[in-house]
Amino acid sequence: MVAIAPGLAWGQAASEVTLDASPQLFTVLAALRAAGEARAPRPTEPGSVWQKVDAALAVLGPDDVARLQAFFERSHPGASGPDVNHYISAALVLGPPPEFGFVVPPDQLPQDVYGLEGFPSLLRDFYARAGLDRVWGEARPLYEQAIAERQAEVARMLLESRTYLRLMGESTPGRSYVIYLEWLAPPGLTSARSYGDSYFLVIHPRGADFLGAVRHQYLHFLLDPIAAKYAEEMSPWMELKPVAEQAARLPTPFRRDLLLLATECLVQAAELRLRGLNPADAATELDAREREGYLFLRHFYHALTLFEQARPSMRLFFPELVRDLDVGREKARLQRAVLEAVPPGESLASAEETARRTLAVAESYLTAGNYAAARERLERILRDVDPNHPGAFY
Repeated sequence: MVAIAPGLAWGQAASEVTLDASPQLFTVLAALRAAGEARAPRPTEPGSVWQKVDAALAVLGPDDVARLQAFFERSHPGASGPDVNHYISAALVLGPPPEFGFVVPPDQLPQDVYGLEGFPSLLRDFYARAGLDRVWGEARPLYEQAIAERQAEVARMLLESRTYLRLMGESTPGRSYVIYLEWLAPPGLTSARSYGDSYFLVIHPRGADFLGAVRHQYLHFLLDPIAAKYAEEMSPWMELKPVAEQAARLPTPFRRDLLLLATECLVQAAELRLRGLNPADAATELDAREREGYLFLRHFYHALTLFEQARPSMRLFFPELVRDLDVGREKARLQRAVLEAVPPGESLASAEETARRTLAVAESYLTAGNYAAARERLERILRDVDPNHPGAFY
């Protein structure tokens, strides 16, 4: 199920899920580093990828660095700095070096890549001046080693997920999920993307909750098309949209699109079931996430107990999960629930405020000795707010 891509080239997927490395990602993150925009811990191991890259960047002249800095400033005027996720998105639609041309037409570029039309030519020049062809050749064995080390545990986890959903033996022609291991990515970063039937995850080989991140995106890969197939049957759930809109800490896409929210809740419910939580810990998780706005999580979590006792695959059982939700009862219950709502007239919390609140919740869990719940909150800060947040790392 998981394949090591021997040539480490773009799009070289031998099965539906591939562990891979990308010279495009490597080059993009090295460019951010050269411009002083990529924060990373100081390498401690001789021969690490960061040491190899930093040695190559040392030969760049001031003009080379200035060109990179000017481009990032133009692309994000007035921002505190470029969002690494935008450039990860760009790397995923770039062709291989040394040309780095976009592999999709301009009108099909991901939304967060618009405005980066001059990036490929800048990257070509940077790649040549820094001698990254040689550096990539030297670093590639470290990527291959990381892929080989992670392959078996990823394969076991993917098999466990498919088995739980009873989707064994079902093929998904034309769909793919590529997991890019990237030594230059911030250790706390988990960057997941889906473009049509192509799913991606960019993660540090030793990233926090590595398998959890891989599983989360894989469950989306498996469940997104099932939920989309029954979107019409879920239309009565739209009555709950005003409740979701009140949830200040719910990511904006989930407040705007109830199908996305429902699918995310189903994925989270499957994750909780697969973790085998005891009733007390499960109740704590369900209460906390419901207050954040994950309205359907409790329903799916308990409905999955019936699925676990049934025979059909999730593809056949999903309509029953939809029919079993009593919209009127849930609307009344959730309106009484203590959602962390935005008071009238106030704007949504800033990223830093979100991090502060989440950190406070994590600290309360630490005090209570619930380390798993605390870790989940801390990793959420690193994933959704700031991959280098000092409080979360501490």
